[in-house]
Amino acid sequence: MTQRDLTIALWVKPNSVTCSGSDPAYALVSKRSSNHATPYELFIRNGGSLTLHYWGTNIQWPNFTAAGTITAGTWQHIAVTRSFSGASATVTFYINGVASGSSSQVTGAVQGSSDPVWLSRDGYHTGYTSQGSYSGLMDEVQIYNRALSAQEVSRIMANTSSSLTNRVGNWRLDDSSGTTASDTIADGYINEGAKTVTALVPAGTVVNALIPSIAISPLATIAPLSGVAQNFTSPILYTVTAEDVTTQGYTVTVAVPSAFSDVDGNGLPDSWELIYFSGIGTHPNALCSNGVNTVFEAYIAGLNPNDPQSRFMISNFRSLSEGKVFDWNTVSGRIYSVYWTTNLLNAFQPLETNIPWTRSSFTNATSAPQGFYKLNVQMAN
Repeated sequence: MTQRDLTIALWVKPNSVTCSGSDPAYALVSKRSSNHATPYELFIRNGGSLTLHYWGTNIQWPNFTAAGTITAGTWQHIAVTRSFSGASATVTFYINGVASGSSSQVTGAVQGSSDPVWLSRDGYHTGYTSQGSYSGLMDEVQIYNRALSAQEVSRIMANTSSSLTNRVGNWRLDDSSGTTASDTIADGYINEGAKTVTALVPAGTVVNALIPSIAISPLATIAPLSGVAQNFTSPILYTVTAEDVTTQGYTVTVAVPSAFSDVDGNGLPDSWELIYFSGIGTHPNALCSNGVNTVFEAYIAGLNPNDPQSRFMISNFRSLSEGKVFDWNTVSGRIYSVYWTTNLLNAFQPLETNIPWTRSSFTNATSAPQGFYKLNVQMAN
């Protein structure tokens, strides 16, 4: 990493991508409180194109703009990466996990600022856009101080990014009120029944002197104290004493899983188990909430094992001039195969295999009699 490499990723659902003014744009993520040098500003141009601006020593405001556009009224995942080779910067945009343009310029090193990070506005474009600040929904904003790969961007979109390194900002936007979002570098999971707390931190985090911030009732106490550095290389027992002097212990574990570490050997990545089950040791053959798939099958298909409506299936089957067409919900890191038979008593024959996750539909252009389709999913190598 040199010259301030960067990745910004987030989900957006804008109310509008149409704006006017002397310099029309809707800022999404910015580190600029007024019109001065800034280390980064990601915004939507009129019409839905994405642009990254910053102040370089060679070029003050280099223009990096995505090839594709985003649309109003629908959720889309966007990401932008910036990497340096000497004084030359390469910026790549991603829309829904797919690269949407990349270009390079000799901008020189990025200038810094002491401004806070702003979400949905900045100190310049808010004043120069007739419609004001960004209007719409925003979720899961993340910032890394390195340029992530295309595969890593896909993992963020698929919510399997907990082990990625160098994350320096994480706003989950699940705050209940107020205008200031909490920066949550670690993702926490509480199992009230087992009285355990697991904090999942990015790979590479040094855990031997972490300072936890623990919120409890004003009339309760906790030991060890909140705000005091602890060595979390092993679990630590925290004891909460209530107003009536009753006590309850919680075992706090700080986990630093690798992308596919599987400590318990059950075939499920530890990071995936922590997300959905607040701990490892889940039985892979347990039935999911949908009543159809096992937990292991849910992991392979990219399902939420705790959601009764989360299913892997063919959808939107239709007959068009080009042939029989159907869709499915695709998940990054998987490959798909389509099979067909005229009779369920006969073996299925492959129509197309190794379909990448970037595709989510199949067209059978051949003239075939009435039959049955089967869709398979597996992890990509």
